[in-house]
Parts: sequence; C-alpha cells; structure tokens
Amino acid sequence: MTAGAEPSHGGALRLYGNDDLDHLDPSCASRASATQLIRLFHRQLFTYEPMADLRQWRAIEPVPDIATAVPSMYNAGVGASHLTYVVHLRPGVLWDTTPPRVVTTADVIRGVKRLCNPVSRPAALPYFTSTIRGLAEFCDGYASAFSDTHPSAALLAEYQNEHDIPGVFALDDETLVFELVRPALDFVNILALPCASPVPAEYDDLVPGEADFPRHVVSNGPYRVSRHVRGREIRLAPNPSWQPDSDPVGRQHVPEITVTSAAVSRRQVAEAVRAGDADLPWGTRITTDEADGSPRAEHLGDVLRSCLAFNVVSPNAGGALARRDIRMAACYAIDKAALAKLYASEDSASAYRAAHSLIPEGHDAHQELTPFPALNGRGDPERSGQLLAIGGYPRGLTLTMVYRDSDVDPVVARSCADNLREAGITVRLEGLAPAEYHAMLADPRNARSGRWDITLLSLVPEWYHQNARVFVQSPLQSGPKRGLGNVGQYHNPRVDQLIQRALDMAADPTESRSAWQEAERVALDDAALLPLVAETPAARTLVGDSVRGAMAIPAWDYTVSLSQLWLADTVPPVGEPVEAVAARMSP
Repeated sequence: MTAGAEPSHGGALRLYGNDDLDHLDPSCASRASATQLIRLFHRQLFTYEPMADLRQWRAIEPVPDIATAVPSMYNAGVGASHLTYVVHLRPGVLWDTTPPRVVTTADVIRGVKRLCNPVSRPAALPYFTSTIRGLAEFCDGYASAFSDTHPSAALLAEYQNEHDIPGVFALDDETLVFELVRPALDFVNILALPCASPVPAEYDDLVPGEADFPRHVVSNGPYRVSRHVRGREIRLAPNPSWQPDSDPVGRQHVPEITVTSAAVSRRQVAEAVRAGDADLPWGTRITTDEADGSPRAEHLGDVLRSCLAFNVVSPNAGGALARRDIRMAACYAIDKAALAKLYASEDSASAYRAAHSLIPEGHDAHQELTPFPALNGRGDPERSGQLLAIGGYPRGLTLTMVYRDSDVDPVVARSCADNLREAGITVRLEGLAPAEYHAMLADPRNARSGRWDITLLSLVPEWYHQNARVFVQSPLQSGPKRGLGNVGQYHNPRVDQLIQRALDMAADPTESRSAWQEAERVALDDAALLPLVAETPAARTLVGDSVRGAMAIPAWDYTVSLSQLWLADTVPPVGEPVEAVAARMSP
C-alpha cells in the first residue's frame, strides 16, 4: 500500500481511498463515501436490504429499519387522503450511551429539525420542505433567526427545542405522525435517506457538519467509532449496545472496520485491493464484471455521472454567466463523447455515453433530448465563438472552474477546460480536497462573491421509482438556502412553477411526469446545467480475495453495504451464521 497506509489484516475489514474522513454528520453529509460509513452508526426509519440479484424488486424497495413496518393503507399507516403517515418505532433500538438509552420519537423529530440548520444543509432538503407540512416555514424561520450571525451549538439547539414543526409530532415515545403538504409516492424513500437519521440529545452540543464530529458520534447501529485521526484514519468497532434482534438488516460480521485516507489515485487504490493490502476501495467506486451474473444494471436506470453547473450569480467577467447566450457558448464547446471515453478508460465494467438529458435513460420521466446538437456530442467551438460574440465577448472571457481533486474529476476538468479554451473561454482550474470542495459549494456566499464560475456535479438516483425530483428539483429549484442542491443559484420562475405542478400532481403519475419533463426542457433550453456523461453502472465492485457477501446497493450509488459482509478468515461474531447469510444473499 502507498502513501503511508499500513497493511494489517488481523480480522479487520480494510477500506482504502482518497476522500474526506471528517465530515460524517448525517444531517448534512451527501457523498456516497460518507453515507456508506454513516449507516454503520446511524440507522434510519427505513433502509435497503442487500441483494445479490439486482433484478429482484426488493433490491430497490425500502424495508423497515428502526420502524416496525413500511406504512401503508393496509396496516393503517397511511390515511385515506395519503397525507398522513403513522410510523411505529421498533423496541430495543439503543443509543450507545452510559447507560444505553432507547431511541425515541423525540430523536426522530430532532433529526428532522436538524436538517434545517442554517450552517450546513443537505442537498436533499428540498425533498423534505416541499413534502412535510410546515417544514419549509420552520427552515425559513431557522435561517432568519441567524442570518447575520455564526450561531453556537447552544443557540442552534435552543431554537430547535423552542420551535415545532406542525407536520411532525409524537403520539408517544414509539409512535410518530408525519403530515404532508400533498401526497408523495416517494415519501418512504425520502425517509430512507441518511440525512433523515434520528439523532440523540447529545448532538445539541455540536454545530452540524463540524470536522470533529466523528469523535462525538453516539451510535445506534451495529458499529461505533473507536478511533479517529483527522484526515487520515477512522476505525469502527462493534457497538456493544446494538441488539441483533432489534435490527432486521444490519449485522456485526467483522471485529473491526478501518478506513485509511491518503492522496492516492484510483489506480493505486485498485492495486492495493488486488495485492491484498486493502479489502475494499473507499471514496471511489472501482467496478468489475468478473463476478457471476449480469455485469451491469441496465434495468434499473442510468446515473448522470457528470454535468456542468454554472454559477449564474457570479460577478466575474462582468456577470457573464447570468446571460443565457454565454452559458450556451460553454455548452456548445464541450466534447461529451471524449469525456465518456475518459470515464470508460478508468472503468471498463460500466458503460458510458454522452448525456443530453438531466433525467437519465431508464427512469420514469426520461425523454430523448438534444438541447445542444453539437456534432453528435463532440462539441462545436465555432458555434461557441459566435455565441460569445453575440453576448458581447468577441475576444473571449476568463472563468474559474473548481473541481474535486480526487477520482476522475481532475482529468475531466482539464478536458473541459481545453474544450472551452478552444472556443475562446479561458479557464482557471482549481482542484480542492473533497471536504473543502463540498463546503465551498454549499455556501451560497461563495457563489455570490465569484469564488467559482463552473463546476462538475453528479446526479445520482437516490431511489428508483417516481424519482424525477432527484434530477430536477434539487439542482434547479430556486430559493435562498445553504447546501449542495442548486449550488449556482439558478432562478427561473417557469421552472419553479413546473416543479411545483409536478409535486402537486404526484398522485397522477402521467400529469406529474409531463410537468417534470417540461421543467427539464425549459431548464436545458435556458442552459441551466449541461448534462455531460451518463453511466450504466456495473453491479459489482472490486473487492479483495478474502471478502465474502459484498453487495452493492443501487440507491447508495452502488456502494457496498459494510455491515452484512464478512471475511473468509473470520467467523461472524453476532447475527446469522455464515451459511444463512450466504443463502439469503445468493441470487
């Protein structure tokens, strides 16, 4: 292993890669690598069960976790109007406190309130505020209360404890009611997101998103943090307060999980796994088609692996990106076909192609679009130059492109910069460490000050049916907010109206689908975002020779669920026997 990582097995499951180990707060984490770890120590009301055969419908359907059942009309969990959800908590779910304490409805409510904190909000927040009655108003009030200050943990906790959300309330310690603004067929999927995790009272002492969070984790999952070295290492040990009969999905099959972060490339990570110096890649998904079964998950729908986002409020170059023709000039410049080849050169198991739609192929509201028909996706620098001249920049302009300095993003950013330069747009490239990059984008003040002009985003389906809002609402809906949603502060009243109509018509899938598609068409015609590369993911992840039972979860961007796998030279200490696990996971 390279860059200071120390190979040591000893029964531990070893993850190795190049990503941030410090920002693991469930209320604001959004990267797949972070949430892969968070799910070991923070459970949700609902989750996903690993399946070896992703053709099974259960591979993408939420199952109960802390909740006793998925609410439906058949179990009296959903009202006749589909506006009320009643959730019952599973007994015996404990926080790893001294003494252990039961997870209650107060913890669930605290977790929902914490989503709205004005310091660090998740990209998924619009899903909640547009669905739960009174949550949007709660969030607005929360932000207004601290608009001119940097609040302490005590002040944030005081606000949360003194203000209620009308649509989220407890009947008792084990029964919770959610009241919705409108019917939402995806509400259980939303509650399965890691940012919806219940959180303990101890988190009132923490500012959301602080880098030292891992040292203060209170676990209700199968593992707990046992060691944290900022920026370098995190270790997780079995949580002694976790009870297997209170967890229908999680397991404790390995005695320790270690994650080592270093400045390494994808190739170096893959070499470490193949050499036996690590068991799983972390922070970068390295796929393989060597396993039995279907190597790709074509039937589930593609991922928009990369798109170009514009900071429309940037003052740079005289506010050029506020103009549609300048954004269009950038769109025509990019050679998407070349970018797809770059991704394929790093990952031969998945399939990559030039993308022209925000909602990728295979999803409910996908439509075939060609908003910038530039030579079959290969770019048209001449057309870009014409648009620059029309927009008042005949001699070109200079923009700043920020990108995550890990995985394949650096080479993709350089390719985009070369394309733009050929069209007359000079690009200053700035690579940032993952934590710094996400924090910078999440703060709208950085957009308004011109800290950046363009960047790369991925739009990953966080659930797999009725999921158009993942690709349209979060990155395009306007509104003053912190978080990794509409990072470029794009605002189009027509798009907002269509998003609202799509949400209002959720009970009528045909009408809702039509509104989502129209919102997508208007936004792409306005050059709000530029789809770059779509991916049909490989279903299998590269794992070490000793790893058994590694299953990728589609809704987690195909990251592996860590609490169900085991190692060939270890015997699972808690949970099902190996034979039973193997039988359950086999196709």
